[in-house]
Amino acid sequence: MVKKLQKPRPDRKLNMRETKLIKALADGVLPTQAMRDAGYSDATARGRAGEKIGEARIQASIQELMEARGLTKDKLLSKLDEGLDAKRDETMPDYQARHKYLDTALKLGSHYPTDKVEHSGIIELKGIEVKIVD
Repeated sequence: MVKKLQKPRPDRKLNMRETKLIKALADGVLPTQAMRDAGYSDATARGRAGEKIGEARIQASIQELMEARGLTKDKLLSKLDEGLDAKRDETMPDYQARHKYLDTALKLGSHYPTDKVEHSGIIELKGIEVKIVD
């Protein structure tokens, strides 16, 4: 029996597991572990953490929680901007710190390519011999 996954509905309220997930994420728990802690199975946590966190309802709730804690977009951008101009002292730029802030900014803006690469087509392998040696 194949179980169909329901499409997330943006107008639906968060269930108990989703609420626990958001609280765990807010406490700094990594997404996969946050899903496990919220009661999702290990397989679901490993396979769908990114997808679940990307749902509009989850993102909106995370945004609300961040703003309630004083982490507005303006504040985050301001801190990010400060980090891009980091200095070791009055005259010496801190390039290592600047690099970390730039890396974070690029990740937040989704400016890095995805890690997944999809290939299609047929690969034919001929003449391969496998030897097992003890």
